[in-house]
Amino acid sequence: MQPKLLIDDISKLLNESKRKVKKRMKGNCAYQNCGGKVFLTHDESISFLDFLDFKEQVMSFHLIKGGVGKTTLAQSVASRVSVYGAKVLCIDLDQQSNLSQAFGKHQETSPNVYDILSKNIPIKDAIINVCPGIDLIKSSLSNAKLDHKIFLDNHNVETFFSDMIQDLKLEYDYIIFDCPPTLGPSVKSSIIASDTIVLPINPDLFSIEGLKICIEEIKNLADSYNKEIDIKIIINKYDNRTILSHEISQFLFETDYFKHLVLPTVVHNSQDFSNKLSRGMSIFDSPSQKKSAKEIDDIVIDLMELRLCQTKK
Repeated sequence: MQPKLLIDDISKLLNESKRKVKKRMKGNCAYQNCGGKVFLTHDESISFLDFLDFKEQVMSFHLIKGGVGKTTLAQSVASRVSVYGAKVLCIDLDQQSNLSQAFGKHQETSPNVYDILSKNIPIKDAIINVCPGIDLIKSSLSNAKLDHKIFLDNHNVETFFSDMIQDLKLEYDYIIFDCPPTLGPSVKSSIIASDTIVLPINPDLFSIEGLKICIEEIKNLADSYNKEIDIKIIINKYDNRTILSHEISQFLFETDYFKHLVLPTVVHNSQDFSNKLSRGMSIFDSPSQKKSAKEIDDIVIDLMELRLCQTKK
């Protein structure tokens, strides 16, 4: 897995012509070329895009309805922001290990969060590298016992994950939890530890119901623990051919309860996601990137609040 940042995207970010960007690249960093496509990888972006300002965040991808694409979006967002030069830690909490599989690491024998808790393993010993810029704490079936273990050991839901990742926040620009579709102690603790909760939603009525429940629970937790938690909704798997996609999206963008939470970019249904994830790749691995990659890029710039510093090279 090796996500790529194309010169076209750098040009858009800097609001400069590709010719000007490439000229600056020649004087300041190494870059790569494949099939006529000029691009940077994580290590190259660190030096060339050192004027980018990352707003460090802990983020949870969650919805109590499965099949909404939260793992796909978590993997895609992590892959994209890493190639801007950010350092990202992903924590897979779902016993189905979909995020671990999406990164091609599901067969690794490294500890998961349940192992950290039950065997008193230092969290840093559970971290494995996926590719430059992305580390992972993988999951496995034993994470199914995590909620019960938290309950039996009488761990404080408010501080369980907050304490666990406290030192790691100094090492990573972004920490991303991929949560199972539940509201058990582990998910509640990840929500409390997060600055932002990302709620992917398919344009269907069942997802709307799950969305309402999640928002209510997040607000209740924020009030109970006096925590400011930002909520962002991503409309995923949008299909231009269906009336329902249009109606649900319009409802979310126009309803007072939701409209200030919805990101402006919708992610269209695309086979490109499953084709890449099934091989442990990201949609940014290919120098020829499709519409889905552009949509995720727009989401990352909004979601991660990427900003340019005052001065550029």
